[in-house]
Amino acid sequence: MQTALSFFLILFANTLCFNWTPGSIKCLDEQKINKKTIESFDVGPFAYQQGNKTFYDFMECAWKKDGALDAKNELDWTVAAKLLAQKYSEPGFSSDVTLIVDSLISEALYKCLTEIQQGDTPGETIVIVQNCVTKTTKELYDLGIKFISKMGIKL
Repeated sequence: MQTALSFFLILFANTLCFNWTPGSIKCLDEQKINKKTIESFDVGPFAYQQGNKTFYDFMECAWKKDGALDAKNELDWTVAAKLLAQKYSEPGFSSDVTLIVDSLISEALYKCLTEIQQGDTPGETIVIVQNCVTKTTKELYDLGIKFISKMGIKL
């Protein structure tokens, strides 16, 4: 149960803060934006603000720098899944917890990609997907915990 509790705490703590990647840090300088401006679009838990061109442009830049968006603005969902999983991972996680995180993110991403509508820009699509993945990950986690409890499995 300690593993589940650790993951639960990390999941919710990490939904409350922006995930700074090497690409996103480079885009701060390129676009002359400060961290507080970007962090203000993180209206969590489970949501980034939608409808803001500055934020969409920033996310498009960051995902390009991090390799999840190519020069033709095509999203690489394998790289995107890794970026999203990093948001919920901690260096001290056991391999079991890391596997759970990766599985939840992959399942959430697949569900979101089949259910969401594309945005008008790659940046808007990224924000829509991130919001969906975060919400869906929590829902999948909650279902998993209910299943484990019903089965009497001790973690």
